[in-house]
Amino acid sequence: MADTLFWDVDTQVDFMDPAGAPYVPRAETIVANLERLTLHARRMAIARAGSVDQHAPGEPELFGLPGFLDTYPPHCVAGTPGSAKIAATQPQNALWIPSNPVPAPALAAQIRNHPGEVFLLKHRFDVFSNPNTCTVLRAYGPSRIVVYGVALDVAVRHAVEGFLTLTGWEIWLVEDAVKAVRPDAAADLLDDWRGRGVRTMGTDEVLDLIR
Repeated sequence: MADTLFWDVDTQVDFMDPAGAPYVPRAETIVANLERLTLHARRMAIARAGSVDQHAPGEPELFGLPGFLDTYPPHCVAGTPGSAKIAATQPQNALWIPSNPVPAPALAAQIRNHPGEVFLLKHRFDVFSNPNTCTVLRAYGPSRIVVYGVALDVAVRHAVEGFLTLTGWEIWLVEDAVKAVRPDAAADLLDDWRGRGVRTMGTDEVLDLIR
């Protein structure tokens, strides 16, 4: 289904597992829906892409006291178990897009010809900090982006805000497949996005509508 792109945000062990750091509160409760979305994308030949955090010790996001605004405890350090995607969203035949610039024509051709899933590596909360993000999106050329993952008020927020600055895409946010670091921030975020054209719905509705 070429007109739809499922966008999986940072569904990694350090965020999703209660033993991880920084664990997103109650993230484990959305694992079943994350798995349903992943499997549905594969069954229906829906493109699946997204982002993963990948850090090295000493990066700015890991500096200083963790304030849970601009800095966080060490997490998703490359090569550690916490940096891996959880089993429910583990990609098949993944193409990992580095955080350094890649020539756009070559990258776009690679994505169009890639039979698996595509994930952008990032060192900051915002997937658009990876300079290849717009190339990836243009290569897919979707009319609809279905967004889910963690954390709603951090990396998901940056992704949605970035998509809203770009024209021509319908954005769906899967409410029961996201969790926030600060749960009290979720309602205001969702209300704001709905007012700006984002469509919010549950996993059941997504699976019913996209076939």
